[in-house]
Amino acid sequence: HFRGFVDCAAFVRGMELTIDHHLNSNSNSRYYKSNQTEDLKFTLSNFFGSYDMEQRDRVKVNQIMGGLTLLCKGRKSAKLSFSFGLFDVQGSTGTHDPCKPPISNDNPGVNVSALNTEELFLFLRSFLIVLFACCAQSLKLSGDQVSKSINDTANMVCKDVMKHQWKECGKKRSVNFDEFGIS
Repeated sequence: HFRGFVDCAAFVRGMELTIDHHLNSNSNSRYYKSNQTEDLKFTLSNFFGSYDMEQRDRVKVNQIMGGLTLLCKGRKSAKLSFSFGLFDVQGSTGTHDPCKPPISNDNPGVNVSALNTEELFLFLRSFLIVLFACCAQSLKLSGDQVSKSINDTANMVCKDVMKHQWKECGKKRSVNFDEFGIS
């Protein structure tokens, strides 16, 4: 259910509803002012635009969710594990739900999510987009320079991880979450 696309208007509206619900359900609601709505829309649109590298007003849901996970409250390991699962398109059964990691038959309770080279690239790029979006220095670069830097860095790390996997595991073409943590 995380495999589709979202356009900017749907993303902004969905995030506004989520933020409104959160603010109205706790004590932070007194800090929310109606004149901040335009600022919020602008910020959310820019965030979406960071992922819309082809400028087609559509972004894969798992990619934008992976990046948003970085900004959420919680343990880093839990956020990384969840995001890792978002990009495991096939999962161990071919019908992977990132909210319920696949379970190993040999070792119950162990997440066996594994990413192939393309999935790992998208996982890494998702995080790099958020990091660049939050980095003031990236504002001095053109969109093409930012995109190239993000893609080149994700490619470099992905190649290094897969090279390590090949050395350690033979001709393995994927990396699971535990292996990624030690690569």
